[in-house]
Amino acid sequence: GAVTFVPRWQLAALSPREAQTVQNSLALPELRRRAEASRAVPDYLAWGRAAFDSALYDEASTAYAAALRLDPRQPEALRRLGILLLTRAERGGGELGEEEAGQAFLLVRTAAGLAPDDAESQLFLGFALVRFGQDEAALAALERYRTLNPSGRDADETITAIRARQNESDPGLRVYAASCASCHGANGGGGALGPSLRVSNLSRDGLRQIILQGKGAMPAYPDLGTDDLNALLDVLERWQKEGP
Repeated sequence: GAVTFVPRWQLAALSPREAQTVQNSLALPELRRRAEASRAVPDYLAWGRAAFDSALYDEASTAYAAALRLDPRQPEALRRLGILLLTRAERGGGELGEEEAGQAFLLVRTAAGLAPDDAESQLFLGFALVRFGQDEAALAALERYRTLNPSGRDADETITAIRARQNESDPGLRVYAASCASCHGANGGGGALGPSLRVSNLSRDGLRQIILQGKGAMPAYPDLGTDDLNALLDVLERWQKEGP
């Protein structure tokens, strides 16, 4: 009962993430004791973070709730409590009622507003928006997450699922995904090669001419059918009105 370490040779057999999880779990009793003794927000966050990363979500919820009682605007505690509540049913808990779901979403959204440049804030906001059927806003948040954390892969499956749904329901988005997204970004906000299409002030005829004839580094698409071209132009004009 007094073991507080794992020999390095045992940790060497684990992946870095698995080894960190083991170390977090072993540190939990001391982190909890320290937080309950100091009653300080940083100590509650350290305890909650270690529990969350060890998938001990009930303990993480206790720690983060204690942090919020001291600082109701603490972003990490807000977003993690919110996402834990939203995913309660998947973890074997009871289904959320409409009011509970709204409260959970408010926690996540508030955290994103308080810490808009935090990658996890945008990631959790995207996940929450998907649950409420707001695919367009969710995609924007998840793409923002990718910008903030270029090596992060946590949003990949959700982004793929959103694009698939959009492409099925909107022929213009289907054309865009096939021909334009690789250069101009998944949501028209600009990519590694192409500029943002949401800040363009080109007319519909101007857009049509560039698509069919090309311009500069952009290739021409002279074989694009009339229906597909018009559907794509509808999307581009809609994005111009929405803006960045």
